Amino acid sequence: MAHSVRSYLFRTGSWLYAQISHLKKYHPLVITTRKRNLDIFPVKKIYSLSDLNGLNRFFQRQYAKVTNFYYPFFFKVLKENQVLLLHSHFGNRGFFDLALKQKLKIPQVTTFYGHDVSMLPQEERWRKRFEVLFTQCDLILAEGNYMKKSLLELGCPDSKVGVQHLGIDLEKIPFIPRKLTDHQKVKIMIAGTFREKKGITYALEAFAKLTSKYKNIEVTLIGDAGRSQREVNYKKEIISTIKTRNIAGKVNYLGFLPYPNFIEEAKNNHIFLSPSIHPSDGETEGGAPVTLIEMSAYG
Repeated sequence: MAHSVRSYLFRTGSWLYAQISHLKKYHPLVITTRKRNLDIFPVKKIYSLSDLNGLNRFFQRQYAKVTNFYYPFFFKVLKENQVLLLHSHFGNRGFFDLALKQKLKIPQVTTFYGHDVSMLPQEERWRKRFEVLFTQCDLILAEGNYMKKSLLELGCPDSKVGVQHLGIDLEKIPFIPRKLTDHQKVKIMIAGTFREKKGITYALEAFAKLTSKYKNIEVTLIGDAGRSQREVNYKKEIISTIKTRNIAGKVNYLGFLPYPNFIEEAKNNHIFLSPSIHPSDGETEGGAPVTLIEMSAYG
C-alpha cells in the first residue's frame, strides 16, 4: 500500500503518521516530493524525488508538466513494489496522483483534511479538478461528518465519500489526572500553527481578562508561523495581542516543538485550550483537531 504526500513529513503531521505506522494487514511505503523529520516520523520504505540527482529531478518535473502530473519515478517504484492500493493524502495530491493510478491500474483512496476542502475550492480551477477527482478516484474519505457534508456540496457522490475519524496511540499517551497543589499556578496550554482559523488571539484575549481576577494562572503557547504570508501576518497579531494586553509576563512562548517534546511539555500543564473559528480567508478545520483528542486522552 502506497501513501502519497507532498512533503513527508511536516512537523505537525503526527496524525498522518499514525495512519501509516499503525497498519497491520498491509505493508506501507511512502512516495513524496521531499523528506524531512524522519527522526521523528520514521518509515521503513520511503521514495522521494529529492533523492534523485539534479538532472533526473529536472526531467521528472518537466515530464510531469506535459503528462498530466505523471512522474515516471513514482510509477517505477510502485510497480517494483507490487503496490495494490494508492492512498493520496490531501485532495490536491489526490488529483495529481490520478495519472499514476491510471497508469498502474490500481484503486485509489483520497483523504481530505481541511485546507483542501475549504480553501482550494475558492478557485475555479480546483473546483473543476475536484470534479475530475470525484469521478475517477475510487473512494473519498473525510475525517468527520462536517467535512463529508462539504464534499457533498462540492459535488462528490454520496456513494463515494466515507468518514474515517483520525485516531491516536493510547499506549504513547497515558491518562494522567491533573491535580493542583497548594499555591501552584494553573497552567493553560495553547498549541497550533499560527493560522487565523486556530483562534489563538481570541484565546489570549480571554486569558487576559482572567488575569485581572486570577493571579495564579499562566499560558504555555506552542506553535509558530510557516512560510505563508497569512501565517506571518497572524503571528504579528498574536504578538501584538500579547503586548497590548500586557500579558507577556504570563505567556511562556516556546515556538514550534518536535512532537515528542510537545507531548512531554503537555505533562506540565493542567488545561488545554483549543479555540477554532471561521476565519476571513474561509479556511476551516477538517474535524476535531487531533491535539484536542490527544489532550483529552492525556487527562
